[in-house]
Amino acid sequence: MIFTSTKRKNSAIKKNGGFSLFEVLIALSLTAIMLGAVIGGTFTDSQKLDDTLQKIENAVRFSSDEATLRNKIIRIHFNLDKSPQHYSVEYGPSDSFVLPAFVAEEEEDLSLDETEERAKEKEKLNQRFNKVQEFEEENLELSEDIKIIAIGTDLHKKLILDGASSIYVYPTGEKDGAVIILGTSEEVVALKISPFTTDIEKEYITLDNILTDELDEKQIEVAKKLFEKWLKE
Repeated sequence: MIFTSTKRKNSAIKKNGGFSLFEVLIALSLTAIMLGAVIGGTFTDSQKLDDTLQKIENAVRFSSDEATLRNKIIRIHFNLDKSPQHYSVEYGPSDSFVLPAFVAEEEEDLSLDETEERAKEKEKLNQRFNKVQEFEEENLELSEDIKIIAIGTDLHKKLILDGASSIYVYPTGEKDGAVIILGTSEEVVALKISPFTTDIEKEYITLDNILTDELDEKQIEVAKKLFEKWLKE
């Protein structure tokens, strides 16, 4: 009878170019990491933009249903100054709650004292809204490659380029008509929200050969044109 040691068998496998189970697992892990990097790298700014638009659309449609079900005012609240930018879906305090008059008032030509008082009123209003649970754990932050350039609503027909802005949805099913303008380094899109129907339209504008230091200025220029067009529609 001939005996062959296990150690010598393993050595023979090594010499013949075989791989251990550990080495195979390491190779598979590295392959998975490389594939993930390739797939992640092919997720373009355009795809990220479309994904963000879809999430905002979902928030708008959800808010319309939620306002009716709760019999309360719902709002989609955007903070344009935060980095990264983000938004939230929030509900008002009671079915008898009415938005204060200043929400629809113009803020131009306010004195310093009036500006400070308005800021306090806004803070009090914000404290009366609570995040909807279904969206509390959602990642509603925008990718660093996507930017909300501006928001306009039919409440005061002014294009908001910074600070905070809200789109309100009412228990009747009506909501603020609004246009949300987002952009990447390659395109700008206007997301147009109808006040009375579930219709949400998109209009894309391509940006050609824009230098990095000119991008913000060009995005705002395009946003203003899209806003003026929306006002006339």
